[in-house]
Amino acid sequence: MNGSKYGASRAGSHAGRGFRYQDAVGVWLATQCWSGALPYGEVIPEGQDDYELRGATRSALVQVKSRRDHLGPFSISEAANFVRELWHRNEGASYPLADDLILVIEQPITEGPPIDHRLADHLGLAKAMASDPRWNSLAPRTLVWITPAPFEVALRSISRITSCAPLAAQVHYAELLSSIGGLADANGVVKDTRYAGLAVSDMEACVRRIAPILDLSGMETALRDGLCEALDFLTPTDDPSFYQGINTRPGHLAAGLVAERPETRSIVLDALETSGATLIVGQSGSGKSALMWEAARAIRHTVRWFEIKRGDAADAHLFMRLAQALRASPAAPLGFILDDVGRGGSSLWDGLSKEVGSGSGILLLGSIREEDVFMLTARASAKEVRPPVEEAVAERIWRRLLDQGRTSWVGWREPWERSGGLLLEYTHILTRGDRIEAVLREQVDRRLRESRDTELTILRVTSLAGMAGATIDAERLSTVLNIAHGDLGRGLRRLIDEHLVAAKEDGRIGGLHQLRSAMLFDLCHAYPPQAPSLTVAEAVHSVHSDSLEALTAHVLVNHPSATSAFVAALASRLEREQDPVALVTALSGMGQAHIEATLRTWVQEALSDGLEPSQITLAAMFAVANMDTSLMPLPDRLSNAVSVLRTRSAVDPRMNLLSALSRTSLHQMVTTSDIHRLRALIGALVGMELPETLRSSLLAVKPNFDAVNLGDLADLLGAVHLIDPRITSGWVEAPMRNRLLGRVPHELPWAGPVTIEAAPEGRLLRSIIYYVAPSAQARLNDEVAPLCATLLGLDPSATVAAVDAIAADGLRSELPDASKRIPRKNTPFTALPAWNKRWVAAAARLVGNDSYTDYLHRSYDMLERLLPALERIVDTTLRGKPPQAKILDRLGNIHDTSRQLTPPRDASPNGGAPAEHSTPLQNLLFHCSADLIRRFIKLPDNYGAFVLWVGDLLKNVRDARVEPWELLGRSPEKLLDRLENLITSLRLLAIETGTQGLNLMQWRSIARNALPDDALRSVRMAVERQLQASSESYLQSIEAELKRQSIELELHTRPDWETPLPWPNRDFLAIADISYPGDWPAWIEAHAAQVQTIIGEGRQVWFVPRIGHLALSCLTIKGRCSLFASPYSGDDWLETLQQPRLNDALTREAQRGIELITELDGMRCFRLGEENRSTAEQAVRQDHERQLAVALKAFEAQAEGTSVQMQLRKFSEDVAAGQIALAKGLAALLRNRLTSDWIALLTLQNALLEQDLTAAECRQKGI
Repeated sequence: MNGSKYGASRAGSHAGRGFRYQDAVGVWLATQCWSGALPYGEVIPEGQDDYELRGATRSALVQVKSRRDHLGPFSISEAANFVRELWHRNEGASYPLADDLILVIEQPITEGPPIDHRLADHLGLAKAMASDPRWNSLAPRTLVWITPAPFEVALRSISRITSCAPLAAQVHYAELLSSIGGLADANGVVKDTRYAGLAVSDMEACVRRIAPILDLSGMETALRDGLCEALDFLTPTDDPSFYQGINTRPGHLAAGLVAERPETRSIVLDALETSGATLIVGQSGSGKSALMWEAARAIRHTVRWFEIKRGDAADAHLFMRLAQALRASPAAPLGFILDDVGRGGSSLWDGLSKEVGSGSGILLLGSIREEDVFMLTARASAKEVRPPVEEAVAERIWRRLLDQGRTSWVGWREPWERSGGLLLEYTHILTRGDRIEAVLREQVDRRLRESRDTELTILRVTSLAGMAGATIDAERLSTVLNIAHGDLGRGLRRLIDEHLVAAKEDGRIGGLHQLRSAMLFDLCHAYPPQAPSLTVAEAVHSVHSDSLEALTAHVLVNHPSATSAFVAALASRLEREQDPVALVTALSGMGQAHIEATLRTWVQEALSDGLEPSQITLAAMFAVANMDTSLMPLPDRLSNAVSVLRTRSAVDPRMNLLSALSRTSLHQMVTTSDIHRLRALIGALVGMELPETLRSSLLAVKPNFDAVNLGDLADLLGAVHLIDPRITSGWVEAPMRNRLLGRVPHELPWAGPVTIEAAPEGRLLRSIIYYVAPSAQARLNDEVAPLCATLLGLDPSATVAAVDAIAADGLRSELPDASKRIPRKNTPFTALPAWNKRWVAAAARLVGNDSYTDYLHRSYDMLERLLPALERIVDTTLRGKPPQAKILDRLGNIHDTSRQLTPPRDASPNGGAPAEHSTPLQNLLFHCSADLIRRFIKLPDNYGAFVLWVGDLLKNVRDARVEPWELLGRSPEKLLDRLENLITSLRLLAIETGTQGLNLMQWRSIARNALPDDALRSVRMAVERQLQASSESYLQSIEAELKRQSIELELHTRPDWETPLPWPNRDFLAIADISYPGDWPAWIEAHAAQVQTIIGEGRQVWFVPRIGHLALSCLTIKGRCSLFASPYSGDDWLETLQQPRLNDALTREAQRGIELITELDGMRCFRLGEENRSTAEQAVRQDHERQLAVALKAFEAQAEGTSVQMQLRKFSEDVAAGQIALAKGLAALLRNRLTSDWIALLTLQNALLEQDLTAAECRQKGI
């Protein structure tokens, strides 16, 4: 190989001269040659390879490869590439081939010896290299040396050869390292292969030159006085309690306990190389020390590290003297490490950081807590790194704790999410250990020792708020605690920097984590005189108004002994400030506390009486909704629990607060509230009897209804009616009722006038919904039912409301849910459902699984046990044998376990609200462990219900797949596939038994001839063959009947498992050939009903016309009984059949315009969207008109140059002018009447299709 080619690959000799393992290997090789351990006399860096070794009789090429500990061993493929590169370098050498080819690696090769070996001794590597043509000649000469600690071995060699002290050996090492680095730099630019090296004689001369000037006294002073000591990165410290939270030491890295953070470590090393001094900053327990030791260990081969144990600014010169004596230089750097700088080392750090620099050869690396950074006066001298905690660290901690049996968590992601990325919280959640408490106790004790009373006072109050998830108003806190703004700011700064409290938006303060806040609260109140009741009162006066709800609920539920102090403080604040927002949030929190207190006792009693945890929320729902369960087939334990809860009530703390408020203050807060605050107040009062003082205040309110949205007003009045109908009657007398109802058609979109009728139930309100713009309106039910509720809200004297949806022809729509007649007692005003939901949600939290991970783990375990039992029972049943008792017992145990399984109390990480009753996964486990087999063995009885029911189970399987299984680190996909296959097979057998009128024994002979555990598959295959034969026969009979009636079409069929009955469960696609698009309505009129009759009732049929070879899928109609236009709905089927479809670009382009024209015409029928209608309705009409203008232009651009270019615009203008009643034509069509107005649209569509057909024909001909 020529020199230029070789030189092109040697850029590495110049890269990253800072901290190189390769240089340390060079010193090690030199000392081994010097000591006679290697038969060479000269070491040449960056010669023909990373190193050349030359001797009198032998030579060698050395390839050096480093690898960080966290990456583990080299792979076989990596090592093979290294060897090939080494061999390639040997072949390209400019002088005779080397005798030895040596690969020096920092880590072993996977599956190979952990010690030095020949290439052939690694069987896996030998196999990977055996095909190389150079194997026979070069493999015997190739050695693999594993050298993880070249620095330490070289030091021992120097001490042994020269009989010097370890410190003197470090000086000699530094000189040799500097020489190796200088030679590597010089050789890197050599062009003629005349490389310089370090010979044994050079090493002798270097030692003789340095020895006389060694300042051993200067070296030993700092060490002798205990100021520092050399670091040992090799001796492991395998501490079982490491992951429960102890201070990290170098030995923990050597033992492999520390999860490495390579990305963050690189940031630290970059900072060290550029500045010389780096400080790792973070909160207590965040892994600062671990990262510091990891960074130092990563460059230990070239940096000689000493740990500073003690000292102050006056001792800085001793460390500098040590560095000078050890001949620190950029080529042979020396480093000092100072852990926890803020604990007595700040002045020393300041002194040292001024002395070091990027060119001094002295490195300074330290860690410090965030709150202590401001004690440093020379911060500008060092780079500060604030490392995030990486997920890899969290996973590593969890795995080690799991291996040690110190955590019950079977996954790491959920506890990590709960911890908010805080290591102290994370390890506590995993282990319930005491590390976090010890760290926080030290932080509190430190403030006690240093008389930092302001910080402790702030911490007392903010920790309570943090526990509750509330936030403190900084301005209020200053006043309540009588702390000057400056003192408060400084105290908060230190607490925030130390991550004891967190700064929120708008001057608010909160806790960093609820777990941390809870421990801080206990620690701050561990000794008198800090009484919790005093802190509670201070917190009441300090929290932001909208946080009172969270604080109230927390204190009353978790600190019941402080209830009196809390209520007194809250009443005092409300009396003083008369803030309606504070009143509402406080009452809401007290309502939540009332729910919690009631349910906590009831849940324990219900569980003790035998009610399963999975039934708790169902019982709560029945009780709070006051549902009549007398006719429901409920088990006694469930009925009893419902009855008990209906009569159970804890003392309602809302009454205590209202009683503590003066009539004047209460009246002021109520009467000055606007409508929205009144609504919130009423919502906070649901479920209690109003005291007379509050009732009189509400009666005195004179709401200004005129400026309020009707929907909001109806909701308010409906809620007030739930509390006390007398109040709404006083607010809304007859003139006001009529005025409010008169506003309905003008302010509520799509609503018509309101009329009043007498009905058997009493006063009836009747109105209409104009349903003419489906693209802008909600589903029909969601338009009609809310209007009923709004009407009943606006008129407290009404007992029933009736609303009809009206089509464009002025007649009631025939669509489902077009009419509603709802009595007041069935009207779900939002206040009551919201109150009931709070009960159910609270019950769900009380019995919910502590963690999503545990819920998934238990479910996975049940699935693993369920499948074999189910499969065995089905197999034996089909063979006509009774299942074994132990298998039935196993299934019963799984069923009992499933009844104890409850949804997680927290929401899924995938999003959505927490499940309150049961999840699809629970349903699957519950029913498949009991009802599935019980109902299957009774077939063919109730086979139809069974078929529909297992269809729901299959949906449960699909939903179970989207659970966040990543929390568990394993997927149940194969288990769910097996279960899905089993359920699908049972459904097929059920349909066959039901339709044939036979029981399961009809397949006994097939099952008994099957292989073990293969009966179900064998029977299913037999049934599928029968199904295929019957389906073919069925299809043939249909085709024969169609032919007999002279109906020509192409018929296709496929299974319909969405609607498996009637049997055979087939969908049909009928493709009919026509000559022109205009022929299609006549064909449908003449033949569609006949085809449906021949196919059979209840089966889905798609009808698609075809002209030539092209299907016109835009004209598709489909249905089971009635047929409806369904453009393009069969395209997936046509695609499967490879049936060409018309590229109806013009027709598609016109479709949106036609929809807009139709809906605008419907609006014009009733003058909707005009000035006297609601603004929302006007906005829809204006937007439709804007969209139509855009759609017309787009169509005309698409149709440019064709005869139909202006037809859509002409059609729109005719409709707008009233010449075509398009919307009424659509309404008539839905009533099975075809009008001339709709025919006009069909004519337009046919013209567009004709143009599309012409374009297709031109494309086919290449025109």
